[in-house]
Amino acid sequence: MILLLIAEIRSGSTNLAKWLKESLPDFQLLNEPYNPKSSHFIGDSKIDKTKNYIISEKFFNNQKLLNELIGISDVVFCLYREDIKSQTESYIIADTTQNWYDVYVDDIISKNIDVEFGDKKNTFHKLKQDFQSFIKDSDITTFTYEGLYYDNKIDELKTYLNIESNIPFPYGQKYRQLDVKKSIV
Repeated sequence: MILLLIAEIRSGSTNLAKWLKESLPDFQLLNEPYNPKSSHFIGDSKIDKTKNYIISEKFFNNQKLLNELIGISDVVFCLYREDIKSQTESYIIADTTQNWYDVYVDDIISKNIDVEFGDKKNTFHKLKQDFQSFIKDSDITTFTYEGLYYDNKIDELKTYLNIESNIPFPYGQKYRQLDVKKSIV
């Protein structure tokens, strides 16, 4: 069985994929299997449809890749984030620092994000619009970061995927930490 999660960048998909892997120990996780920068990169290999996989793929409007992954998957769902401001800031920080998977302090974002990072912001927002169009056109079941992480919609996801799990969600910690200056006494 193949579960496919198609997600926006900076939407909590890595955490969700790790939680799914812990909840489904008979499944192997493939996080962006066709991304050469991913630790799960499989190159030109094809995914074995006879095995159990959780595939987490980021949306970059690559219709050919998405069609291929959807075609081999038994269950497909999407994840996006409603809080565009926080998501955009998270994207800009990750892109600027190249720290995509570790804890960070958001000390590079100024109050005038439009001036300093306007091109990155516009590129990201265009990708976000494309993803919303993809979801609408594909009619794929969708969950939101806010629903899963703040509104306890994880139970709806468990029902959709037909899984039982006692693994706490969210799994691990948030990447973004507040920039708190500690005073030394």
